[in-house]
Order: sequence, then C-alpha cells, then structure tokens
Amino acid sequence: MESSHSLTPVNIGSSDEGTVLSWAEEILSTVRELRAAGDVAPLPAGTPESTIEFVPAVVDDPPRRRPDTTLAKEVLGWDPRWTVKAGLEETVRYFAAQLEMAD
Repeated sequence: MESSHSLTPVNIGSSDEGTVLSWAEEILSTVRELRAAGDVAPLPAGTPESTIEFVPAVVDDPPRRRPDTTLAKEVLGWDPRWTVKAGLEETVRYFAAQLEMAD
C-alpha cells in the first residue's frame, strides 16, 4: 500500500487499556458465554476448561497494552468501529467454526 506517511508505524487497534491478565480473563469469559448461549460448540466430554497459565514475562514486554491510535485517526481518518467485546466474540466464533470444519 502506497502512503505519503512513512516516518513511524501507525497503530491500528482499540484504545481500550488493560493488563495482559485482564485480556486473558475477558477472552475466557467470552468463550464461556458463547458456549453457554450455544453460539460455540460445547467442549467434548472430559475436556477440561481452559485456565490462565502464568509464565515469566519476555524482556521489555509492556505489562499493559494500549495502542495510541491518534496517528491512525489523523493520517488515515481511521477510528475503531467494533468494541473489544464484539471483536472478541467474532474472533471466537471464527476460530470455533474453523475447528469444526477441521473435524
């Protein structure tokens, strides 16, 4: 894609901020809600629910995530159109469908 802007990267994403733990909890919650609603297939019998595993952080990995999307708005006229929750739901549905097709 050609662009007259090439000085720095342009962040695209939600400006919602959270810890890595809060995002992991939100993902697990979304998957469980979609399963309970029947939007995503239930786990096979005997399969344990997912859990959050804590591992040492990568060097220089920020403990909080919040992209600055100001440049995207200024240069591209871009604003996010989806909420984080709606994006997570759509992503979970997509991957669940991919797993069902693979079976």
